[in-house]
Amino acid sequence: AHRAIETALGAPTILVNAAGGNDPRVTVTPEHPFESISAEDWRANFDLNLVGGALLPCQEFGPAMCRRGKGSIINIASVTGLKAMPQIGVYCMSKAAVIHMTRAMAQEWGRYGINVNAICPGYIATPMFLPIVEGNPEARAGFERRIPLGRLGNPLELLGARQPQVDVVRNGGFEIVFWVLKPGEHRHVDASFTKRESLFVVCHAEVVDAGRLESLSNLDHAVAIAVGLD
Repeated sequence: AHRAIETALGAPTILVNAAGGNDPRVTVTPEHPFESISAEDWRANFDLNLVGGALLPCQEFGPAMCRRGKGSIINIASVTGLKAMPQIGVYCMSKAAVIHMTRAMAQEWGRYGINVNAICPGYIATPMFLPIVEGNPEARAGFERRIPLGRLGNPLELLGARQPQVDVVRNGGFEIVFWVLKPGEHRHVDASFTKRESLFVVCHAEVVDAGRLESLSNLDHAVAIAVGLD
């Protein structure tokens, strides 16, 4: 895949890994408790969020970046990888794995001049998330009450003013989803990780959640004090 893209557009210097999602088969409900989730469904969710969604694209494009001594890799993780939530524990664990893979990969490839970082979005109004709240004002209000800014995030607040082209290839049994940026479009990816002034930002998980994670941390601190654990 990287050779075809290099031939068509030039050598890629920025890789954004954004594939991922939850699955009803790994979502806990009263009828489907945590312990009933099958190993096959566990593997499928980790294959989506970690292996096919982040690891394989890095293995496909990373070595060429290392040989050139230049590149920035951004893995889209989630705040749930930093703070687990009920019902979607498998998704949380897979995104925690993406964050830790980011940190490990930064240790391996930093010596070659490659920046590897992660972005951890909160509640963002994406096509995957919107069906949960559209037509359900109570659900939307419930999510927004948890966010200090009182609203869902806009995808453009993560990515800039334009959406890059999405491409898909298959590698063995895995589907690899990646974004193709044409020359000059790097400015539309999270600039804090790709601009020259940020070349010393490595191994970082940037939280973009309008204060949601911080509010959870404060709540945990308050609960710890209330029960005498702090």
